[in-house]
Formats: sequence, C-alpha cells, structure tokens
Amino acid sequence: MEYETNLSQAFFRVTVAEPYTEDYQMPMLQRNPIDGILPIEGCGVNGASCYTYGVGGCASMSDLYAKDCMKKADIQELIGRLLEVIEILQKHMLNPDCLMLEPEYLFRKAGKWWFCYLPVQKKKLLQSFHELSEYFVKTLDYEDVEGIFLAYELHKATLQEKYDLKTIMEEYEIHEEERKKEEIQEPDVQQEFGNVFTLSDEEECEEEEYVLKRQFHQKWRHKVISHAEMIREEDGWHNPWKRSIWHSPGKSWGEWDDLMTETDGQEESTNL
Repeated sequence: MEYETNLSQAFFRVTVAEPYTEDYQMPMLQRNPIDGILPIEGCGVNGASCYTYGVGGCASMSDLYAKDCMKKADIQELIGRLLEVIEILQKHMLNPDCLMLEPEYLFRKAGKWWFCYLPVQKKKLLQSFHELSEYFVKTLDYEDVEGIFLAYELHKATLQEKYDLKTIMEEYEIHEEERKKEEIQEPDVQQEFGNVFTLSDEEECEEEEYVLKRQFHQKWRHKVISHAEMIREEDGWHNPWKRSIWHSPGKSWGEWDDLMTETDGQEESTNL
C-alpha cells in the first residue's frame, strides 16, 4: 500500500502482482458510485495491477485506534454499515468478497465508514471479517464490558465455516435483552421490611436463585475478560486459546465454558 497526496486530493495505491485485466466490475463501480465504497481507478503497471483509491478527508481504522480504544458502539456501527454496503453491492451484481476488511483499508469519513473494493481480492469475506473480529478484541476498551461480550460473541460465531453476520447480530441483540432482564437488583429485605421479619421458605429460595444468577454472571464476566487479556498478549492467540476454540462444537450465545483452555486443566479435544 502506498499513499500519495497533492494540492487537491489524497489517495493510496494497492499493487497486485498479476497482469491487469478488466471485466464488468470496474465500469460498474465507476458509472454507479456506491455510498460506502471509495472511488477507484485501475491500470496495469510493469506487468502488475495497480488500483488507486481516493481517500481525501478520510482516516483509516488502524490510525483511529492506534492510541484510542474501540467501544461497543463503534463495532455495531461498522457492522451496520458493512451490511448496508453488502446489500448495495449485491444489487449491482458486485461481489462482497472483494471488500478489503483489514483495518488499514477501512476508512472513516464524514461520520461514516467507507470500504475499499478490490476486484481481484482472493480472500473470502467470511474469513476477512473473522480476522477483523480478532482486531476488535485487541483494540477494545476493557472498561467497556459489553463491548468485550460483543467482540467475543462475534469471534466465536465467525469461527464457523459458513455464517450469516446479520443473523449473528440479531441473535446477539436477543441474547443481550435476555441477559439484561436477568441482571435484577439484589432485594434489600432489611430495608424494605425491617429486622422484625424473617424470610419465608419461598423468599429464601428466591434469594438463593438470585445469588446463583449473580455468581454465574460474575464468573462469566471474569472468564471473558481473562481470555481477552490472554489474546492481547503477543502469543496468547496462537497457543492454547486458538486450539481450544476450534475444538468446541455448537455452543449457544453467552456460553463461555467452551473457552476453557488447556491451561485450565482440560484435555485438548480431537473433534472439530
């Protein structure tokens, strides 16, 4: 990737080591500007393909979050924009797999995310987004616990060979609503009734149920955050963590027991 600026504009080039050929994609992009896709020009240079993108007034994701942390809202906004752009591309008979989702190729301009379309892109969109979800985990603000949950749900769900991002987000929203409903306030019996009353058997059962739910959520949060810290370490993703996820079949949303690693004393499974 190579940046260049002049008095009137800024752009960057991506060079691909293969002869330049042009099919319907370039004329379609140039004659039908798509909201969310950066302007593109293509040509052949010394036997290679050169694609130039206009990035005036843009800031890349990698630059934006080089020092600042991502929030849950940032992830949700990006995914919403991505789904919109995918739908528009399909209406123009363009291939969403050609979107480059590396952080250096994702740009913010005028309060919106913009994407680079590379006609000769080889990587599948499903794999590109899964790799982007790992970037989410590494750049998240660890004070934003809900953001951590979202990033991990995305990362876990996109480990599948085939997945539907829109469905994943819909299921996440449903799960979050249910989780928030379960996070009830601890009943202050002494404040409400005074010390003269004792709890009935039914009230004791309700209190025990609340304590169990609270312990579950605390354990869940602690486990997710612990694994998040593990991924942030240089070798954390490549050692027992990745193996343990890949060998965890069919868990549902919010079930983090499948994130146990070999360091937790579990044997490594041989089943995918």
